[in-house]
Amino acid sequence: MAAVGEYALARLDPYAYHASCIAKGVRADARDLDATRKLYIDTGVVPGSDGSASVGLGTSRAVAVVTVSTAAFIEGYRTQHSIDVHVSLPDSQKGPGKTSPVALYAAQVARKCLARCADVAFPAPVASKMVWHADIDVRFVSFDGAAVDITLIAAQAALRATALPHVELGPDGEVSRSAELASERIATGTLLAPLSCALVGNAILPDPTQDEEVRFTSPRGLVRSICTKWYR
Repeated sequence: MAAVGEYALARLDPYAYHASCIAKGVRADARDLDATRKLYIDTGVVPGSDGSASVGLGTSRAVAVVTVSTAAFIEGYRTQHSIDVHVSLPDSQKGPGKTSPVALYAAQVARKCLARCADVAFPAPVASKMVWHADIDVRFVSFDGAAVDITLIAAQAALRATALPHVELGPDGEVSRSAELASERIATGTLLAPLSCALVGNAILPDPTQDEEVRFTSPRGLVRSICTKWYR
């Protein structure tokens, strides 16, 4: 009967159900209050791509694919080489024809972190009139919270697995890929370890599920993302 009562409480008042679990020192998915879900990382999962990685965190899974291109050097720009990040969630997490605010925020955070904190270093280009650009497409196959964490981890893993293509400078000054196999790597000197937390009363829940993020977002709680630098 107790199990039936908990099931009814979870359906009728999810916030009260989560709060009752936390009061017992556990979370709704049976984790300890300070426990994170298992993290899985695999690289080179998309054949034919410049770089790719698959990341799993609990029941969430995302695949990141890096596409490297070249662009013309523009005199006076503070940063020549560039990285862009795009994130998409499963269709069940967004309305028809809409982009999820969660995906937009995760992409924005990852883009800023990689640009400002990750010490990403591209090898010297084939000519002074060429710069590198890396597009990172992060697609969630399944989603259960911690979008920022998974996006940043997947983007870094895919970048570290990226082989820059050989390029040639034509007589007209145009840069194009050559038929040679890619070999040079993008260097990432600083690894960023993100951790999202849900604040519930006096309890801080690391690595929240989507349900915990929804139930404990303001005014009843707060979700924050923390990035810590880990130097190799």
